[in-house]
Amino acid sequence: MKMARYTRLYKILPTGLAQNFERYRFLPLAGKLKQRFTLYERFLDRREKVYLDWALEKILLWDKREPIAGVVHIHGDADLVFPSKYISNFIPVPGGTHIMIINKYRWLNAHLPKIILGEE
Repeated sequence: MKMARYTRLYKILPTGLAQNFERYRFLPLAGKLKQRFTLYERFLDRREKVYLDWALEKILLWDKREPIAGVVHIHGDADLVFPSKYISNFIPVPGGTHIMIINKYRWLNAHLPKIILGEE
């Protein structure tokens, strides 16, 4: 990510390819990959090129060194996009990846009420 930040190579990524997942539906994908692809298609409703370009730039140029006071940060301990070893002051979700809202919903349903009420 540091290299992408300084070289600004992210500006040439073909983010427009994400706008239409349907055109890739007929690619010969293996079971788990096909399943994940279907989930992305269903849950990633913000796929416009302008939005993705903006979001990618904001992520790569993020320069927040101190946690924001009053913010509760819930983060997966298996997130490869934003590894937890670089993050402090968060509530870990065991096995949670970058898409944990989709596949760790049981953990979130069980723990969110207590987190919101400050009991956890």
